Amino acid sequence: GVRCGQPPDAAAPRPSLGARYGLSGEVCCDLGKLYQVAPMRDLRCLHLSWLIPWSPHRHWASKPLEWIAHMLGTEVEGSAAHVLKRRGWLQKLTTGPPHHPVLLQ
Repeated sequence: GVRCGQPPDAAAPRPSLGARYGLSGEVCCDLGKLYQVAPMRDLRCLHLSWLIPWSPHRHWASKPLEWIAHMLGTEVEGSAAHVLKRRGWLQKLTTGPPHHPVLLQ
């Protein structure tokens, strides 16, 4: 069987991702929290977001966020979006950098 390690010590201090990546405020205050809510209407939507170490001055030519958005958003045969649409699990897909989050519906 599979053996897992000990659960993390809840009293141990959490590492600060915000300090590590130079972030502060609203972006960091929601990390590590789980919210459980009851829906008010029948809507299935998945919003994915994650921190990527990125500097507009260092990465302006390669545009890594646009590359990731393209790879997630492409609907060519065999892609994740293509397979999910064929199975009826995906109706709409929007991808992009932080001001345009990845949305799956």
